[in-house]
Amino acid sequence: MSPYQRQRLIWLTWVLAGFVLCGILVLRGVALAQTSAQVRHAGPVRSSDDILEAPRQYLHQPVSLEGEIARVLSDRVLALRSRAARKGLLVVLSDEAALRAGPLAEGQTVAILGVVRPLNRQEAINLEAQYRLQVSISSILSGYADHPYILAYEARPSTPSTR
Repeated sequence: MSPYQRQRLIWLTWVLAGFVLCGILVLRGVALAQTSAQVRHAGPVRSSDDILEAPRQYLHQPVSLEGEIARVLSDRVLALRSRAARKGLLVVLSDEAALRAGPLAEGQTVAILGVVRPLNRQEAINLEAQYRLQVSISSILSGYADHPYILAYEARPSTPSTR
């Protein structure tokens, strides 16, 4: 193989790798956009009490939620204040939501777009593996096991709405 052919083969390999990488990035972006669009059409803004009082109605459904942060457990895990549950409604921020939300503080009002999911041991293990929650699984399960939680795709500080 001549040096010219070797250079051409290397160049073609890099071009092909670039196209594959672009395709992967485009497909990931499309998937995130579809999820985000689905969540944006979640209907009226709910409260944490709505979800905790009738969890089966909301399970695996996208919701738009607004509430006051009762406690911040880590950069990715927080609990919204609720009258229905003493420890509140658990919210886990996805990668995108954690980046966009920035630092959140107790007492702050936030708007959340996400999906309601049931919390059990396997779900907590999967969350830790995927999102590195920086909170022990046992502490999450001791306070929130067998309750719904929100996997948030978007979180942002907001002003309380008047409903």
